[in-house]
Amino acid sequence: MIGKTISHYKIVEKLGEGGMGVVYKAQDQKLDRFVALKFLPSQFGADREQRARFIQEAKAASSIDHPNIAAVYEIDETDDGQFFIAMGYYEGETLRSKIQAGPLPIEQSLDIGLQIAQGLAKAHEHGIVHRDLKPANVLITSDGVAKIIDFGLAKVSAGQQLTRSGTSVGTVAYMSPEQAQGEEVDVGTDIWSLGVIMYEMLSGRLPFGGQYEAAMIYSIVNEDPPSLLDSRKDVPLDYVNIIEKAMKRNRRDRHQRMDDLLQDLTTLRRNLEAGTAAETSKQLASRLVKTVLRKRRTPIMIGSGALVVLVALLIFWRIQHAIPDSALNRSLAVVPFVNVGDTSDDYFAEGFRHDLTHSLSKLPQALVISPHSVSSFDGSSLPDSSIASQLGVRFVVRGQLQLSVARLKIGASLFDAEAGSRVWNESYDRGREEAPAIRDEVIKIVSNNLKIDLEKAGMLAFKTKPDVYEPYLHGLFLAERKDKQDNKLAVAYFAESISRDSNYVPSMTGLAGARLQGYKRGWDKSDRSLKDAENVCRTALKIDSTEATALAMLGSIADIRGDRQNAISLLLKAYEKDHKNNYALTSLGEMYLLDLNDPAKGVMYLKQLEEIEPRDWLVNSNLGVGYAQLKKYPEAKKSFHRSIQLDPDRDTPPYDLAYVCERIGENDSAIFYYERALRNNPHFFEAYEGLFANLLAAENFALAESVVTAGLSYIHGRPELYYDVGLVYALQGRQSIALSSFRDGLKLVEENLAKDPGVADNHALAGLFSARLSNVPKAIAEASEAARLDSTNEDMMMKIARVYGALGKKDQMLLWFRRAKSMNPEYDVAYLKTAMDFEKYRKDPDLLLVARQE
Repeated sequence: MIGKTISHYKIVEKLGEGGMGVVYKAQDQKLDRFVALKFLPSQFGADREQRARFIQEAKAASSIDHPNIAAVYEIDETDDGQFFIAMGYYEGETLRSKIQAGPLPIEQSLDIGLQIAQGLAKAHEHGIVHRDLKPANVLITSDGVAKIIDFGLAKVSAGQQLTRSGTSVGTVAYMSPEQAQGEEVDVGTDIWSLGVIMYEMLSGRLPFGGQYEAAMIYSIVNEDPPSLLDSRKDVPLDYVNIIEKAMKRNRRDRHQRMDDLLQDLTTLRRNLEAGTAAETSKQLASRLVKTVLRKRRTPIMIGSGALVVLVALLIFWRIQHAIPDSALNRSLAVVPFVNVGDTSDDYFAEGFRHDLTHSLSKLPQALVISPHSVSSFDGSSLPDSSIASQLGVRFVVRGQLQLSVARLKIGASLFDAEAGSRVWNESYDRGREEAPAIRDEVIKIVSNNLKIDLEKAGMLAFKTKPDVYEPYLHGLFLAERKDKQDNKLAVAYFAESISRDSNYVPSMTGLAGARLQGYKRGWDKSDRSLKDAENVCRTALKIDSTEATALAMLGSIADIRGDRQNAISLLLKAYEKDHKNNYALTSLGEMYLLDLNDPAKGVMYLKQLEEIEPRDWLVNSNLGVGYAQLKKYPEAKKSFHRSIQLDPDRDTPPYDLAYVCERIGENDSAIFYYERALRNNPHFFEAYEGLFANLLAAENFALAESVVTAGLSYIHGRPELYYDVGLVYALQGRQSIALSSFRDGLKLVEENLAKDPGVADNHALAGLFSARLSNVPKAIAEASEAARLDSTNEDMMMKIARVYGALGKKDQMLLWFRRAKSMNPEYDVAYLKTAMDFEKYRKDPDLLLVARQE
């Protein structure tokens, strides 16, 4: 094309190429200026209706005169019928190139966002929605002006049935949920896309992930993006709120017009220039230190006559609108206290927060979020209202402290979400030994606001000796760090605290908990350690018979020793003493779910646990497992999504979610989540198997081959991976290399059998390899030996069915499939969709009949 003349445009150089065509720099020989010529793909204009719609849309876009919309000079077609657009040529780069160089400064990102919003607002005035807004469609000129290009093209492409390979993930990444699902779009789509662009400009990454189009769409439609503050602490909160609103999944919750978004951005820039924008996280932390340590007292003056009337009205209102005590919202969270002193005193701030939380959790009728679920707000700049909203609580306690050799300064406040303001704040400057007394005063203030009578609750006598308290706080701090050395030190600090007061129950439960943690994690598996934990718990119960945690720990110890019946009995007694006890709820939920095969009870306890542990990935993951076992798949998906959101780096939640997606026929999503599990853990064998099976079922042989090859590089000694490699080659007709892989796998299995011939699973694998190598007698013999060694395991029954499926022996395959199905009803049609070795029978009516049986 270089050097050619199209109409009156001489092609000078190629500028770029994308899904919407090829762009060249050309010289307009009539007007002696440079232009950009975009030649559209051949499918444009192939249909008369599409051709007319495109020309109409492009003409409408070209009529808009706005500095942030690239000028369109002409729409024409070549002699051979190829459409092209002549546009203004601008020196500069695409916004995509700018972002690839790294996150943009806040002022620059805001300036570009404003310009894009201005251009889109003008287009919307003319009834034109862009539909394909993305950084590649925004040019930034050398003097910093943003120019939006490609109006009109997206609507034409939307009228064509693009396949997965016909749409780039780069385009999908900026689609609104309604657009991604093929629904009618409006200005809300452009608002969403601009929100995504602003998020990416600030963070340097996309808010939604996925290597494949289907995976990306699933993420957009179902998942919440990571908070922008996770990757960029210096972004003003007002800016974060604007972007989050633009990206609300429900379009009714977004800005309703581009002008509304433009107004918010304009106000933000004005506030930034005036220095009045909402604080960044660093600024807010600095302000809190100065504000909360200062006691504020504002006098209220009112006339005596008015006061009498007002009091009478209030009394009448209270009588008429009295709220039953049981209906009061007493939910509460204690945010990590900020240590504004030396970092060596972090233990005191965190230990104090834990102790305050544990003490408040003993208040009857109060629902107190666990310290673990609030830990993510450590150092957070979020306002109290946002924290309350995210945790689903009414009250938020927060503060900071500063420790010196002899003094302790603590600033604390209480926020009430129903009032929409702080209802109390106080500063304390006392001797270091008065920390327990300060804690008790805070408890009294909070209980008064929660309308809980401490005297009736029997919680007036806290009586903590000062010299007992600090080693106890140190133990609490170290026990949370979950490290072998820290665990050992925590045990020592709790023991020191008890040595100073042999009746201090909190240190006793702390010591028992640390001992149990060390035992369960394998740091100290000695019986002495377990016996020590048991003795401490029994002593604690003699001092305080209401101590539910000590009772629950005795239940855990009984379970470790194999006394399941006694364990359940002790845990249920602990639960009866305190329905909100974290240890009892965790143990009961996991025991019923994972050990006693009673998912309904497991879910019941885990749901109660979730109320006090709303931000624990494992609680949500276990809930997902329970719901999946109960076949409540929508609830399972929701729980797994929540678990992934809370800890994106875990491997089991996406793996389990992939399985749920398989069960309900969402195999593209299953592929996405298996792949995510492998990103988090490349050594996750079961995730390779799941991903491979789904890719194989989708006949994506090339990707299946690359996945299992990667598996072999990470995982050694698993014959199944050699079987997978052989199978994908066989299905592609590459028999020679397939047979070689089957032989390598069989050799590995036989080496394992030589070491231990009594492993049924290895005999079943040998049967599968032999079947693929056409050694029928050996395949049948190995399958028979596997059945002889293990005739009670449904997985083994299914592997034997697979052997006969690979051999093409339908009757025997049906026999063993039926046996497996009788043991596990989930061997159904959904299972058949991705199960290996049933390629010949997936549509066989006899097999489908067995698979459909309840």
